[in-house]
Amino acid sequence: MMNQPRILVVDDQESILESFATLLERQQSETSISLADLEAALGGDVPDATVHPEIPTYGVAYARQGKDGLAICQKAIADGYPLSVAFVDVHMPPGMDGVETALALWRLQPDLEIVLCTAHAVYSWKEILAKLPRRDQLVILRKPFDPIEVRQLAACLTEKVRRGRELAEQLAQLEARVQQEVTRRLHTELANYQKFEDLGRLAAGIAHEISTPAQYILSNLDFLSEVLTEVIDDPTAPVPFDELRAAVEEATHGVKRVTTIVRSVREFSHPSAGRFEEVDVNQLVRMAAELARSEYKYDAELVLQLGAVPHILAQADELGRAVMNLLINAAHAIRAKHQGKALGHITVVTRIDGDSVSISVADDGTGISEEHRSHIFEPFFTTKPRGEGTGQGLPFVHATAERHGGHISFDTRPGVGTTFVVALPATLAA
Repeated sequence: MMNQPRILVVDDQESILESFATLLERQQSETSISLADLEAALGGDVPDATVHPEIPTYGVAYARQGKDGLAICQKAIADGYPLSVAFVDVHMPPGMDGVETALALWRLQPDLEIVLCTAHAVYSWKEILAKLPRRDQLVILRKPFDPIEVRQLAACLTEKVRRGRELAEQLAQLEARVQQEVTRRLHTELANYQKFEDLGRLAAGIAHEISTPAQYILSNLDFLSEVLTEVIDDPTAPVPFDELRAAVEEATHGVKRVTTIVRSVREFSHPSAGRFEEVDVNQLVRMAAELARSEYKYDAELVLQLGAVPHILAQADELGRAVMNLLINAAHAIRAKHQGKALGHITVVTRIDGDSVSISVADDGTGISEEHRSHIFEPFFTTKPRGEGTGQGLPFVHATAERHGGHISFDTRPGVGTTFVVALPATLAA
């Protein structure tokens, strides 16, 4: 039976192998002392004579020489059902002896418990310890042995292996859960870091974008104040209604511009805390374009071709940052190509593509060289000079697409440009 502990017996004498078969495979007498009886006796309890605990059974394999035992061990490992215990005779001419066999078995299966059986002083105890390093997995059994010694060693050592493997499995599961939690927390920290790094990088441009409309709002308010003062001081003075109307319209436009920028920053900064919610993809693209404007406005003209796409289930702040990173990446590619001497073009297209909503960002920048294409989504990979790039933008976009159940692809031609396409499930189902 495959759920039985597996035991290997290696001895060159057929009579010894027969004895092990009798002790480990055949039905034992009801008077035999079981492992439970022994534990009870050591604890001071007297076992109930009317209760007969289940006698352990094993899957036992036999070998006459060490090399045959190694073959059995190898097959057991290959079958996915490794040995638990090996009883190995020390003196087995003409092949390898028991000490050599034990070393070879441990090389194949490090967790194997080994019982060395000896009737001759081939090795002293000191020599055995010097040759066999795994002292916590080694027991010496003198021949002739008592049947109860063999049975109890088999019971105790197979149980030790079972519990050890069970503990190892539990530790592996715990380690996996810990690693998963560490990865989750690291992702959260990196996402927050990425968010503030993006805001820090855009801070000067955002401040400038707000400063410009704020200046003409203030100028128009000053003009309105002057006209109002003149009219109050001299009611007969002519009122420049056309100029007043233009000033009010310009100030109103400035207020709307500032409001749009502030709203974009607020939406960008608002943490979703991992929540998926209904998101208007086109509005999200507009917000990202607004925030990234300072990065591309001197290098490229932006064209938005936003199709009639449905709302999707997404983490708005992460997806917004992903689109913004693609826009910034496109702007930098164009800047590297034109060096500020000419404006390039960035085209953002949203559309339905089968069961997906796709967001494509195309530029006419430098393109991606062939040797770099397999690395662009690797964290910290960048072709920019030191201090100009962290190598986090595209890896973040790639990770965001995968977390949303989608994917990112790209098409590029060196010297012509690159198009990145993020495809996301077109569904509101959780």
